[in-house]
Amino acid sequence: MLMMTNVPLVDQGHTFSEVQEHSDNYWKFQRYNLIVEYHSRPCLAPPFILISHLHLFIKRHIRKIPSMKIKHFVLEIHGREASRLNTWEAIQKENIMFCSEQTRKRDSERLKRTSVNWSTVLVPSPG
Repeated sequence: MLMMTNVPLVDQGHTFSEVQEHSDNYWKFQRYNLIVEYHSRPCLAPPFILISHLHLFIKRHIRKIPSMKIKHFVLEIHGREASRLNTWEAIQKENIMFCSEQTRKRDSERLKRTSVNWSTVLVPSPG
């Protein structure tokens, strides 16, 4: 029965380590989304937001000025730089996949060792 309670604890430890590994990427994506959301909001406080909306309406619909905010978060690269970026992204993807596979194998081996250790502890000795 002791082994049955320790296997979920080891599994929870594995789950926790996986969550910790991905928390940095998750935080970066959340931060990016927050920056984009902040950047797209009007600059005035709610009572004065009507002024901002009126200015935006005049600017976009009457004067026909296109929005430039979209271009703030766009990276335009072409040719050699684009192929270098694609190559770098492919290499990074392969590195991440390799590292996650190694971590998965290491955690699986650790889980097997732990379960074997506990099974030897729980098996009564002859004698």
